Amino acid sequence: MGSWLAGLLKSQGLEVISCGRSTMPQPKDIASTCEVIVLSVPIRATIDLIKQVGPLIPKEGLFMDLTSIKTETMEAMLRYSRSAVVGLHPLFGPEATGKRGDLKVAVCPGRGDQALDWSVKMLESGGLKPLLISPRLHDHLMGIIQGVQHFAMIGLGLFIARSHYSLSELMEYATPSFAQTVERIQVMLGQPSELFGSLMMDNPFSSNFIAPYMESLEDLQEIISNKDMASFHELFVLLRRYFTGEEMQYETGMGKGGTLGKATGHRGP
Repeated sequence: MGSWLAGLLKSQGLEVISCGRSTMPQPKDIASTCEVIVLSVPIRATIDLIKQVGPLIPKEGLFMDLTSIKTETMEAMLRYSRSAVVGLHPLFGPEATGKRGDLKVAVCPGRGDQALDWSVKMLESGGLKPLLISPRLHDHLMGIIQGVQHFAMIGLGLFIARSHYSLSELMEYATPSFAQTVERIQVMLGQPSELFGSLMMDNPFSSNFIAPYMESLEDLQEIISNKDMASFHELFVLLRRYFTGEEMQYETGMGKGGTLGKATGHRGP
C-alpha cells in the first residue's frame, strides 16, 4: 500500500523518496528533509517507528500513516511529533489498487486544518473518495468490518480444511456461491498472516465483537438443532428488515410462536 500511495503522489507531480529497513536512505535520514512523511509498515512495527521519526519531523511538516488501526497510531503521532498529523486507511487491498471509482479512504483528522485539506484534495485528485472519521469510531467499525469478517472467513476455512474432504472433491460439486467463498479464502491466504492476525488481535474492538458474533452463531445453531422453522422464519424477517429494509414477502403460512435468542452486540461511539 505504501508503493500504491507513492505512485499516486508521483502521478500528481510530487517527488517521492521511498525507504525501508534495508534501504538507503533510512527513515530517520529523510524525516527532517521531506515535507510529508508517510508510514506504511506492519501494525506492530508502527509505534516504534513513530517514536523514532516523529521527533525529527519539522513543525511545518506533515506526518501521515496508512495503518488499519488508528486510535493508538494517531495518539502516538500526536505525542511524538510537533508537525501536522493526518491518519489514512485505504479501505481496499493491494488487489484493488489499479481500479478507480468507488475506492474509499478513511481520513482521521489529527492536527492542522491546512494539512487535512491538502490530504483530502490529494485523494480526490487521485479519483478516491475520502471519508472523514474519528480514530476511535474507525476502530470500532473495523472491529466488525475487518476483525469479525476475517475471523468468520478463517474459521470457515479451518472447518473446510478439517472436513476430511479434499478441496478438489468439494470444488467438483461446488455451487457458484461456494466457489466464490473459497476464492475469497484463497485470496486471504495469499497475503501475510501477520496482516490478518494484527487486525483481529491488535484492534481491541475486534475481540469485543467476536464474542457476540459467537453468541449469534449459537442462537442460530439452537434454532437449527431444534428444527424450529418458526424461529428461523422470524430470524429471516429480522435480517431482511436490516439488510434490505423490506418486510417478509415470500414465505406464507409459517405460523407464529417462534422465539429468537437474545439480542447481543456492542455499538461503538
